[in-house]
Amino acid sequence: MTRPSELAVTIVDGYVDEPAHFGVPPYISTYPRFTAGALVDAGVSKSNITYHTIDELRDDKQKWNAVADADLMIYVGGMTVPGSYVGGTPAEPEEVKELAWVAEGTSLMGGPVRFGVGDENAGATETERKDLDFDFVAKGDVEAAAYDLVDTG
Repeated sequence: MTRPSELAVTIVDGYVDEPAHFGVPPYISTYPRFTAGALVDAGVSKSNITYHTIDELRDDKQKWNAVADADLMIYVGGMTVPGSYVGGTPAEPEEVKELAWVAEGTSLMGGPVRFGVGDENAGATETERKDLDFDFVAKGDVEAAAYDLVDTG
């Protein structure tokens, strides 16, 4: 088993559409911030944690290598809500699935997305691992799930 200090972890931010989670400049929500902190607490080296937004992955296909090559890929996202967005565009359900398919290491999904995903004006449907192909879906705090995966395997 790989020691925590040697793990390569990629966090993909699919955005959380909650006003309280806009964060502080550079406007990274609390979910990926807490997750990164939990990983460091579990022994992962800060230099081994990569952070990408879904927009970065859309704009630069080379950055998908970080998803594929990570020992642990963590997707953090919110429920998709119809509307216009000023900054970035939240991940679409098909993009979320693609992240799990591309990840060659362990994959973990967390954040409010655990409550459901949906298409515009169709409402949310229950999120289930079998539908999304992630190894793990954090049913509670994603940062606690990430810590436990690293700490206890």
